[in-house]
Amino acid sequence: MFRWTTRLLTSMALVTQMAMGQSTFATITGVVSDPAGAAVPGAKIEATNRQTNYRYTAMSNDGGQFTLANILDGTYTLEVKASGFQDYRIEGLVLTVREERRVDMQLQIGQVGQTVEVSGGVSLIETESARIADMKDASCCATCL
Repeated sequence: MFRWTTRLLTSMALVTQMAMGQSTFATITGVVSDPAGAAVPGAKIEATNRQTNYRYTAMSNDGGQFTLANILDGTYTLEVKASGFQDYRIEGLVLTVREERRVDMQLQIGQVGQTVEVSGGVSLIETESARIADMKDASCCATCL
């Protein structure tokens, strides 16, 4: 009886781990810092999906680190706001399925309402894992057949 119970529990643990590995969500992680490179705690990070207008939000911790997890693939606008700093915006951030994108942001000291806008400066290389990905839409698949 003990051997059967042990096998059942082991099998359930393996199935659970395999199911968790099948996520289709993306993740954005990074560090928010000031011009001197010091961490900016309490910065509000917001990723807005351009197609659905859905917003994912996070706050940077004491080390300036943040993570936006369980994000659907798509094109996003990433905005960071912190008291005493200019707003920071990245337009056209494209996330693919299971992508782990690192985006470190250095905020500039400034007035509320001023915005630093970045377009094209975000790395397209996924540095958080060794995975290589490419996303195709249905029209590409139809032409390949």
